[in-house]
Amino acid sequence: MKKTLFFAIFVLGFFCIIKAQNTATQPILKLSVAELSKLGITYKNQHIIYKNYIPTFENFPVSFNLGKDNSDVADSIPSTNFDFYPYYITKMDSLTDIVMTLNEENELKQDPLFQRKMMSEYLVPVLIKQTDETGKSFGDDILLWFTPTESFCKAIPQKYTITRKYVSDSLITSDVALELSDKELKNIGFVIDDEEMYLNTYIRNWQSKPEDKYICTWFNSKKESGVSLMSGNIKDKLEKKDPKNKNYKMGEASYYIVKVVFVDGKENFDWKYKGRVIPIYIRNSNRNYKEKKDVIIYLKYTPDLGNKIIGIIA
Repeated sequence: MKKTLFFAIFVLGFFCIIKAQNTATQPILKLSVAELSKLGITYKNQHIIYKNYIPTFENFPVSFNLGKDNSDVADSIPSTNFDFYPYYITKMDSLTDIVMTLNEENELKQDPLFQRKMMSEYLVPVLIKQTDETGKSFGDDILLWFTPTESFCKAIPQKYTITRKYVSDSLITSDVALELSDKELKNIGFVIDDEEMYLNTYIRNWQSKPEDKYICTWFNSKKESGVSLMSGNIKDKLEKKDPKNKNYKMGEASYYIVKVVFVDGKENFDWKYKGRVIPIYIRNSNRNYKEKKDVIIYLKYTPDLGNKIIGIIA
């Protein structure tokens, strides 16, 4: 009978997204039990235990117990205070099959595009073999995808190659959101000129109420900036093309704005959409508009949007 995989995780809501310059291929690290212990991973009685409090996030706890049953064996294992931690846990035979993440609520982290980018460019995979000291298996092999901080690299023996580098913490960076050219932004509906920049989108079902229809607009001009919602008599606006972007008809676009976040983490707009999103990085700092802080605009993912940017995300 196939062994079951048990884990418990206790994490408060946060996420760390890593910015790095080196995107070279990273070999899977195959460490010994003694070497894994330096990362805070303990093997005991057919269990693999990890208990870490991340100091850079106000000692948020991250812990799991991998094994054949729910045991109290973890109680006797001391916790660590490392600034590195496993961002994802995946199966060996399917890197897209996420076993565990640190924050189930984070739309960006759950997005397959983001997962692929993080694993291919920013995280370091460490092999975890679920076998005891006698070689007996108690579960499937898995990968822990660690954040490669400086202390992580120091904890790894020099004989192993670390090709990726941890640079900074941020709620969101341009490395994990799509930063499009002005031409590409206009292709998905943005208006951009010397006086202003904005995106009008049509939200058909606000909070699952079919009778409620809204136009959600993000805007930044020389005089004002922000996000606005318009309801009521919007039929005329939906049927017309914006004279500043005649190739985009808002009423025909299936995607729309679901969230806007400044790069410092402050939310500008959020209506708690839980589905897949595409984050678009808007660099305000190099434009002559009122708002200079860069923002991430989350758009609801639809095939329509995917087709318009498929060359970028492929």
